[in-house]
Amino acid sequence: MNEQTTREITGPRSIGYFDYVEDGYAYGWAYDKENLTDRPVVEIYSGDFLVGRGVADEFRQDLLEAQLGDGRYSFKIALSYELNDGNTHNLTVCAGRNGYVLTGSPRTFGPVSDKSEFSFINRLQGVEIFQQELTRNQIHVSAAKKDALLQVYALASLLQETESLAESKHAWTSLIKATSKSALLMCKKAEVSVLEEDFKQAIRHYLDAIEEDLTFVFAHLGLARCYEILADFTKAKDAYEIAHAIAPDDKLVQSRLANLQNKMYPQLAALTCISDLLVPYTGYSSSTNKKTTYEKTTSARAKDTKALWNKAGEVDIKQIHEIIERLSGALDAFELFSKRAAKSESKKKLVKK
Repeated sequence: MNEQTTREITGPRSIGYFDYVEDGYAYGWAYDKENLTDRPVVEIYSGDFLVGRGVADEFRQDLLEAQLGDGRYSFKIALSYELNDGNTHNLTVCAGRNGYVLTGSPRTFGPVSDKSEFSFINRLQGVEIFQQELTRNQIHVSAAKKDALLQVYALASLLQETESLAESKHAWTSLIKATSKSALLMCKKAEVSVLEEDFKQAIRHYLDAIEEDLTFVFAHLGLARCYEILADFTKAKDAYEIAHAIAPDDKLVQSRLANLQNKMYPQLAALTCISDLLVPYTGYSSSTNKKTTYEKTTSARAKDTKALWNKAGEVDIKQIHEIIERLSGALDAFELFSKRAAKSESKKKLVKK
């Protein structure tokens, strides 16, 4: 704890301090001086946008030494991945029932750029689409309940953005039960599966989303990226092309399709080159000549194949294993052929004698 933080502990109106931001987390402490057994709820804002939420209930020795109850008023709160947009954000931390702004606010976060290759539906986009779905599907709810559903959507988004995946999954499922199965909500469930790196489950959710609305471009984009990660490039290409047909002017769709094609075709060329190694070589008069020619050709083509693979991006390991097995089988067959050819040559020499 720095010197300024120590002074704030003894301040008459202080209820905590926003210490710092590091690696996507906000750190600090907060307590209710009227009720030291209470653990304040802490909310973090970027402007009016809620980007983190948690409870100040972790232990810190320095707080105990400052005679603040049992010292369990520290917090470490994950920040929304939507802050990783390449911009600088000023973060403000509020705590307690009345939302006191903690000393140390605001603090600067970023700029940080999101390196993820998935394009998730951002919270504001999602709230707008969800509101449209509630209206379009004529779900009979009061204005108050509609507002409550929108708030649940925003909270589920925040849980997802801050790595509370089990809670967000439960929230998306609850929203589906409360309203109806929709392309948007199935895409959100797919996004949670992506964050859990369960890409096969994500594919199932994206396909459910497409079944609900064939024109929902986010579903096709997510589906394509999952197939791409699983190295099913043909299906990935199909999904990207459908997305492009739906949104022909979308720069992201164009970029993703072009990147896949650049990744896909060098691999196919390399596979062709490897497959060429498996073609039997004939037309030589002796097994020795055949073997020497085969080894030279194999060595030369293997160099070309290696160069192509270096350009190829992601490698389909299963496919490579299959090719290696075929290559091993071909080499075994060639060895057997060479031995038989050698025996045949020896027999011919004996006959001549």
